[in-house]
Amino acid sequence: CSDVSPVQLGYSAAYTSGNPEVTILGWGQNIFQGETEKVLQEAQTTISSCSPWRGITKNMMCTSGQAVTSNELPGLPTGPCGGDSGGPLLVQGPFRKLVQVGVIS
Repeated sequence: CSDVSPVQLGYSAAYTSGNPEVTILGWGQNIFQGETEKVLQEAQTTISSCSPWRGITKNMMCTSGQAVTSNELPGLPTGPCGGDSGGPLLVQGPFRKLVQVGVIS
């Protein structure tokens, strides 16, 4: 594929401030307790403030999935699901290049 290229690694608070839209990739389930996907899936969501759950540290980010939809499931909130762990959390960086700012867990 001509549109495949390495992703820039690195984290900068500038990439994640202001609750930006992020891209998540994974082979996880598209529906609760469904089968994992055989084709890599992509969805857009936003970084949001974390609820005060136990185990959330200052080095972690949360995504909300509110008001952003995937191409596969129009009208439904999106976010990581079972099977997506280990996939990248990407933001649009300089020159329209994707920057990996986190890992789905």
